[in-house]
Amino acid sequence: MKSDQYDRLLNRIGTLSNRINDLAKREESAAWVGGAAADGRLQPQKDQLIDEIDKVLDRLDALLKENS
Repeated sequence: MKSDQYDRLLNRIGTLSNRINDLAKREESAAWVGGAAADGRLQPQKDQLIDEIDKVLDRLDALLKENS
């Protein structure tokens, strides 16, 4: 298996996941103070990041199948 490629994909998933969590924290904080992020305006960004994670997972799956 191409471990460097595997590691890059896993790192990318971690980075994207952290960004989603950061957006969720901003929404949570905004909800407490009535901030703008509480109105769902960050959801499109989260959806885009989730879609990107799905694509990375597909690449990871293909890599694992290729090397099994």
